[in-house]
Amino acid sequence: MVNRSTPVCVFLHNVFSQGVLMSTSAATASRSHRRRWAPAPVAFGAAAACAVTLLLPGTAVADDGATGDRARRALPVYYVGSYLVGETEPGEPLDRLYREFHPTRTVDRPAVWVKKAVLDMLDTYADDPEYTGIWPLQSDVLDVEVRAARGLVVVDMSGIEGPGEPALEDEAAMALQQLVHTATAAASLDGAPITKVVVKSQGERITHLWGADADQPLSRDPYVRSPIWIHAPTQGDRVDGDVVVTGTAQFYENHGQWSLYDRDRVEIDSGVTSTDGGAGLYRPYTIELDTLPVGRYTIKVYDLGGLGLPDRGPVDTKEFRVV
Repeated sequence: MVNRSTPVCVFLHNVFSQGVLMSTSAATASRSHRRRWAPAPVAFGAAAACAVTLLLPGTAVADDGATGDRARRALPVYYVGSYLVGETEPGEPLDRLYREFHPTRTVDRPAVWVKKAVLDMLDTYADDPEYTGIWPLQSDVLDVEVRAARGLVVVDMSGIEGPGEPALEDEAAMALQQLVHTATAAASLDGAPITKVVVKSQGERITHLWGADADQPLSRDPYVRSPIWIHAPTQGDRVDGDVVVTGTAQFYENHGQWSLYDRDRVEIDSGVTSTDGGAGLYRPYTIELDTLPVGRYTIKVYDLGGLGLPDRGPVDTKEFRVV
């Protein structure tokens, strides 16, 4: 669990007032100067949505005119998002990891996939404006080595210490988990079970980074993933025909809630979705919205949890356009 008395990232959760979607954000200077977009609070749905190419995870598509083994591939990249927890106002922001897939042309080798995915994690805008990163802006990737026989990937970096580094230990731990999730996912696209990450700084093995332990190969912490992910539609997606929302979630008692908003942030539909399987497990869910008129929409999937409050618990949102 990530607990702190002051928020360290822009919080872009939404509260409701008479059916109209409102936006609340809380930011501190420690996070805002590391954002890859404007540091001013971003209203829900305010960022312009652009069309994206949707590829299945790890799918390689031949690139017309390409030579050698260069292909187009969807790389997994993890970012940090927040939602409110706690019974008292104004609530406590809780950081969790969310995943995007970034189409790219890359040589068909795991080390290249990892380097490109981590560079995206460090340097590229997230498609979803509610996601951000923690790493210092000057951070870079020097080299990547995938040791498949040991289930290990070594990431050699530069610029990770200095201006903009995380000031809090839990923020540092989340940054390392962002790297671990991104690197292991990218390295495993060909099916190899890569589960651990070693971090180097300019060729030297590090034992601590920003107060967080890094002396042993780092593994994924299963508790830092957001309990709710929307897989489709993706942020800015263009949908033709019936709209089907899919994702994975760890809902409280296997039931979650959803709301659909029009371009004016007015709720136009809502309902309940569910997952199969035992409580506490990540399972797929599906929401069938059927045919919608042409226009812009936002889907929000959230969990009322034990508190029963719409603005206190896991959430994910996506803007899309029906064409």
